[in-house]
Amino acid sequence: LEAMLNLLQVAARSESRVTLERFAVREASIMERPQALQEFCAFMELINSLMEQKKKFGKEAGLVDEMYAMLVEYECKINNLDQQQLEVLHDKVVNFNLSLGESEAFMDDRRILMMTSLEKSITGLNNEAKKMSKELKSPPYTIKTSDPKELVKLLVSKQAEVESMAERATKLGRYQALFLIPANDFAQLALTTEEQKRVQDVWTKLDIWADSTTKWMTCHVGELELDSVLSMVDEYARSTYKMAKQNKDDPVVARLKDEVEAFKEYYELLQELGNPALTDRHWGQIFNIVGHELEEGAEFSIQDLLQMGVLDKMEQIKNIGAAASKEYSLLKTLEKMEAEWEGITFKCMPYKDTGTSVVGGTDEIQMILDDQIVKVQSMNASPFVKPFAERASEWQKTLFQLQDMLDNWLKCQSTWMYLEPIFSSADILKQMPEEGQNFQVVDNDWKKIMGATVKEPAVIPIARNADWLTRLGEANVLLDLIQKGLAAYLEKKRLFFPRFFFLSNDEMLAILSETKDPLRVQPYLRKVFEAIQALDFAPETLLVTGMLSEENERVPF
Repeated sequence: LEAMLNLLQVAARSESRVTLERFAVREASIMERPQALQEFCAFMELINSLMEQKKKFGKEAGLVDEMYAMLVEYECKINNLDQQQLEVLHDKVVNFNLSLGESEAFMDDRRILMMTSLEKSITGLNNEAKKMSKELKSPPYTIKTSDPKELVKLLVSKQAEVESMAERATKLGRYQALFLIPANDFAQLALTTEEQKRVQDVWTKLDIWADSTTKWMTCHVGELELDSVLSMVDEYARSTYKMAKQNKDDPVVARLKDEVEAFKEYYELLQELGNPALTDRHWGQIFNIVGHELEEGAEFSIQDLLQMGVLDKMEQIKNIGAAASKEYSLLKTLEKMEAEWEGITFKCMPYKDTGTSVVGGTDEIQMILDDQIVKVQSMNASPFVKPFAERASEWQKTLFQLQDMLDNWLKCQSTWMYLEPIFSSADILKQMPEEGQNFQVVDNDWKKIMGATVKEPAVIPIARNADWLTRLGEANVLLDLIQKGLAAYLEKKRLFFPRFFFLSNDEMLAILSETKDPLRVQPYLRKVFEAIQALDFAPETLLVTGMLSEENERVPF
């Protein structure tokens, strides 16, 4: 208990000191007696805030008294310093409440005087706004021949003044709320603000328009950003039309509208000469039309071309521009076709245990190829392909070669996959030595081609490899010969043993490729001999010792 009382005494001393400091600060803050309107209103806001918190402040002092009362209740001795601090706190609370009352009396005494000052400030602000509005409707702001740049500088300054007045209006409105009087709507300030924005908008547009048109007419034609130029001209045409309807008697708006309308005379010329499809060759043609020679690397502007008399040759320039646009469109289409093959590769997959690969999934390649062959044929038939005819023809040649290569490749692959297991048999190679030798040639070429494709599978570089196309064509010729030889070999075996006619080529090859293994005949016996289900072979000698029927009846030999 004693320890708890000691802690309470320390806490009470600290709380007493802090509360005393707070009341001292509050009392000091209300000792001044402001005479000016702004300071008086700030003083009013402070007094109103303190009055709202008066009960809270009383509770702060009451908490200190409760803490010391508890110490007294438990007969804990309060030292002289703590007692003196508590008494000073009580005096400070009394003094603060007295000062607060005196401050309220001061406010009541000065209220009417300050309200009069507030009304004067409001009237003064409205008069300032009215005066500025009158200035904005007078020279130099209404003289259409004024320099836009100078006027814009003046109007930026006026904008700052209007913004300052708006801030003052906000403060005065807050002061009116403090005095509980109806708020002024500052209608004149609102009108002045609107007028300042309107005048500044017109002169700013004039300034921007002057700078922009000068730049468009004097910059190098190649630097013209045609889309943004035409977009700005259209935007200004729309906005000046609306402004002219709303401000029919405004000479500055009339000047802006006239300048925009006058510039629209060059609208069609800009469209033609700003065409990104125009190349040096086309510019040479244009210069020839106007009777001038285009020097290599020369820079020229719209203004230069106007002085050469391009407006008189518009029909011919249009024809050049139309041809250039069509050429440009074809060129972009060709570039797009070339770019479409980037990242397109042959997908190679390992094939069984052969140590090589096969091509799989060529559907995407074929789809792109079909589409582009149609496009490039149409392109090469156009009269506008002439400037890059060699490039377009070379691309058509590449696509045709790719189609031939793809056809030969897939045909060779299909046949090779069919013959590879057949000529892997030593028995077949002995019986068909010539075909086996030809297949070995094809097999070597196939493995070289697939090995190179695995390393560099990009489609277009492969398509341009004419040597591969030749080798694949030769391989298909050899494969055809091999298949004919294989068919003749099987036909010979069937004539020697007619019951082989009951078997397919693959079934015959399965038997003939393993002549040392008589057990290979077992799966096909029912096709060759109707009643025989299987033969009975001796375990070690593999000699036939009998035959079995479907009912498992055995006939010994």
